[in-house]
Amino acid sequence: MVIVALKPIYGNNDSKIDSIVRNVESDSLKVHLLLKEASAITWSDVHTAQAYLIKALDIAEKINYSKGIAYSKFELSKFYSGYDFELSEKFILEALTHANEARDSLLIAKIYCSIGVLKYDSKVYNEAEDFYHKALKILLRNGQDSIAAQVYNNLGVTFDKIYHYSIPNLFYDKAIKINKANNNYLCLATNYINLAEGLHTSGKYQEAEEYLKESYVLVKENNFSRLLPWIYNSYCDIFASQDKNDLAIIYADSALHQSKLHLNLIQELEALKRLHESYYKKNDLNNAYIFFKLYCSVNDSIKENHQLKQMDVFELKLKYSEELKQQQLDKALLKNQIYKKKITNIWIILLSSFIILILLLAFTFQRARLKRKTLEKKNIQLENEKINSKLEYKNKELTTNVMYLLKKNEFIASVSNQLKTIINEDEKSRKNAFNKILHELSRSICWLL
Repeated sequence: MVIVALKPIYGNNDSKIDSIVRNVESDSLKVHLLLKEASAITWSDVHTAQAYLIKALDIAEKINYSKGIAYSKFELSKFYSGYDFELSEKFILEALTHANEARDSLLIAKIYCSIGVLKYDSKVYNEAEDFYHKALKILLRNGQDSIAAQVYNNLGVTFDKIYHYSIPNLFYDKAIKINKANNNYLCLATNYINLAEGLHTSGKYQEAEEYLKESYVLVKENNFSRLLPWIYNSYCDIFASQDKNDLAIIYADSALHQSKLHLNLIQELEALKRLHESYYKKNDLNNAYIFFKLYCSVNDSIKENHQLKQMDVFELKLKYSEELKQQQLDKALLKNQIYKKKITNIWIILLSSFIILILLLAFTFQRARLKRKTLEKKNIQLENEKINSKLEYKNKELTTNVMYLLKKNEFIASVSNQLKTIINEDEKSRKNAFNKILHELSRSICWLL
């Protein structure tokens, strides 16, 4: 399997990094920009790519941005796969934790694939297969055929170790078909290299060379020069298997040169091993000894760099721990400020509610008072109207009585005067006069009634 294994680099790329993030206000956007730049140059400028990723991780951890941390650690884990297993495993498992927090299913699938690579490197092929299938299930469910092609490729390599060549060939065919359809030339070149290795294992040297040629053309056309160490080492294996030691030495030497150029210690180690074996087969013990010493030196260098890296990781952990404590303190202070603000707001709300309640009660009382006064005024007005009505009625009754008395007095006076006049008259006249008076009395009684 083609696995990028690189020596950790801490080059001085501050000016480049600063030029990218200087005018960006959002920290999360800075992380995305750095990740994007690292992805764009990872196959052409290893130093800057790794510096971008380290800076992206630093910013993401400061703002506790789970998605940024996950992607940064995922990409960094690929730099150390094959070179520093423990560090690569640490980064990839931490990336998986943050990817689950961010609920990024696509990244989770990629991480499963990378864990599969680590399991493959540890020769735990069945577990590697399980992780590849987990990744494949997520990718196919989300329609990510282009990325799924990489998983098919890795399944092919894994099955090549577990079973025989015909089964992994099915996975390679799927991967090649998808990568051709999507013009994914980097993965296609990788597919060809892995197919060539499988054919070489089966003794089909001519076919293996054809696939390596196709891979070499894609690498040259698309500037995938970091794949050259694998291609040259594969050529070396093919010629060494045919006892063409001179050609094997030429390609192993080219693989060594490219590995040093791209700081690929694993392939450098493989190239030195092949040079030692090829010279030994030629009975050139002097050169065989020289390359064996170089092999041991590089192997020791890997172990030494691993120890240095562990110190760097410890320093990074210490720095992160201090920053985390500061963040926790800042969070506690902010939480306390928010709590105080909430309490203040609650008191303001309660006081405002009390004032509003008092105002409502005062308004209700005043309104009831005005209503009572209005009602009292209406009652007084009604009483006055009632009294006035009674007075008017009494006045009318009094006037009627007065008129009655006046009329009565007037009638009595009239009768008295008539009686006075008939005293001296004769009997007949008095009789007529009395009848007239009686008639008037009867009429007056009827009128009074």
